[in-house]
Amino acid sequence: MNRKPDSNLMIAVVLYENEREQVFRMLRSLDASVSQLEPVRKAKIKFGDCSKSPSLTATDVDKIQHQMRNLEIEYEFWDENIHHSLGINRLCNKSEEEALLVLNPDSILSPNTLSELFKKYDGRNLVEARQFPIEHTKPFDPKTGITSWNSGCCLLVPSNIFNSLDGFDGEVLPNYANDVDFSWRAKIAGSDSLVAENAFVYHDKRFDAATKSVAVSGLEGFESKVSYLLMLRKFACDAEYSKTIEWLYKNSSDFNSIKKMVSLRSTKIKFIDNELIESTFFSIRDGVYGPSNLYQLRMSNRDFKFRYSRKNHKERILN
Repeated sequence: MNRKPDSNLMIAVVLYENEREQVFRMLRSLDASVSQLEPVRKAKIKFGDCSKSPSLTATDVDKIQHQMRNLEIEYEFWDENIHHSLGINRLCNKSEEEALLVLNPDSILSPNTLSELFKKYDGRNLVEARQFPIEHTKPFDPKTGITSWNSGCCLLVPSNIFNSLDGFDGEVLPNYANDVDFSWRAKIAGSDSLVAENAFVYHDKRFDAATKSVAVSGLEGFESKVSYLLMLRKFACDAEYSKTIEWLYKNSSDFNSIKKMVSLRSTKIKFIDNELIESTFFSIRDGVYGPSNLYQLRMSNRDFKFRYSRKNHKERILN
């Protein structure tokens, strides 16, 4: 049975050096998407700003608030960069709303994004929207929506699940792979990771022709390697950890910096009982983006055509 959102949906967004107009575009799309919920409900959005100086002024907030029909806006400038994980946790702390939406500020929702997310929402599982124009390569079952982990770009989470897991792991994974880690811990606790097949969100990515993948910054590349290793340590994948360390030693110019950062954050890991890991349906022996059995899922022809067309969208290719 599909659940309807309670009277107050809370949306959490962490800002860092985002342009005002980018935030305004996201808010307008979000307000329109809230209006499509049946019955139409009010929603609250909380911004936590980690930027060096405020991304929005009080005048900015008042201006955009007057344009909103379904959104109540709260904005707080933190005057420090506490990073994404701890930022989302602070925004969601002691939330009284039943449903939480973790959302990236560089995203734009389609009018039916939220209504499609709530079609999958049952108060127990995590539900994400599909990303456009470049979709995650991880597979999902088009019938059940089951996937191996959830992206935090546009993620609907029951607040009781979020609170029971103490949110994201801000100590070990401040920015990257925090959504994978959260999804896996939720899975161990009994919650599935789902994709809402017809819920789409525009996420501002670029395609790099040289690497034939999503273009990433130097910082993102570095932190991704660090986070990969930390996930392997946390989820007891020792053989894969050793193999990855060996590969990075031979192939990565920033190996010493990576190893130093991993050593520093490893001291903060709250290791998960191996029996709990093994008792769940997934295996990480094939890499941090398991479960291995989900690699065999088949998508519909429509989904394959969608992914192919997005991947080869020439206007998105970097020269």
